[in-house]
Amino acid sequence: MTDIDESVWRVLQLKERLGLFDDPYRRGAAAESSGALIERRRIARNIAARAIVLLRNQASVLPLIPAPRRLAVIGPLADAAGEMGGPWAVAGDLAANISVLAGLGIALPDSQLLHAPGVAIDSQDTSGIAAALGLCEQAQAILLCLGKRPR
Repeated sequence: MTDIDESVWRVLQLKERLGLFDDPYRRGAAAESSGALIERRRIARNIAARAIVLLRNQASVLPLIPAPRRLAVIGPLADAAGEMGGPWAVAGDLAANISVLAGLGIALPDSQLLHAPGVAIDSQDTSGIAAALGLCEQAQAILLCLGKRPR
């Protein structure tokens, strides 16, 4: 308990120094400059690249270099830009989100992206699975985008 109390005390001291007790929402009160947004996105991409964990990179599939000619991007979150904000979506600008599919289109311009959601994010409908499997059979690599609705 002493360690926890000390940790909480340090967090509270930092919040006090930052003025968060006086004005907890000040950071979101004014729009950020486009340069700040670009820098924030660069930092987020760097952190995301370093945070990705593979359970197993069987047959050295990753990284996708050279890029596959045909990449199947499967799953309900593949083309769901609005879901990319995660549980913090209420604090962000959903219009600025980029879906996995759109990001891959930019990153892999010479690859043919084959997309099918397979299933919906929040329903029991499995009627799209056959179409998704069909695309997987045509692809050299498959990226599966699964998860749950953050909101």
